[in-house]
Amino acid sequence: MQRMLVFFVALVSTLAFAATASAQKPGAHIVGDLTISKEVSGLTVSGRGAGFGNFVTSAFLTAQRVEAVFQCRNHGDNIAPGQGVEQVAVVGEPQIIEPQGGHIDFSPSLPAPPAPDPADVCPNPNWTVDAEPLSLTFIGVELVFEQEIEPGVFVEVLRVPLGDIDP
Repeated sequence: MQRMLVFFVALVSTLAFAATASAQKPGAHIVGDLTISKEVSGLTVSGRGAGFGNFVTSAFLTAQRVEAVFQCRNHGDNIAPGQGVEQVAVVGEPQIIEPQGGHIDFSPSLPAPPAPDPADVCPNPNWTVDAEPLSLTFIGVELVFEQEIEPGVFVEVLRVPLGDIDP
């Protein structure tokens, strides 16, 4: 009976210690508000994160779909608007971050799709496509954080859904 009592006390102490330890380390999370900037060149999400320990962290943006509308222009400056471009399952370039005391500052981007080939979308091949889109919509955007657990091997630690980003 005494052994069971000792075992029970040890078990309760272990569970209480584990609960305290996990309460002290909340895990990777965003601190404060995110800053979302959308321009004709693309989308950037900036902010600060905490709970990342001292592990090298990668931050990047993904989108289910990116839609851009460009316009064609001829030498007489006539315009043929509405030439759409769509990219699906877009993944931005990862930003590699060295944490400072478990905190990270991040600012990953998703670029706008490149302008389409004028031969494919303009009234005739002598027209050009304006380099900047008339409109740009990012659908199903997520901010993703991964940590390097061994050289070249990253594991997802946080995913923040941002939804659709349109003007």
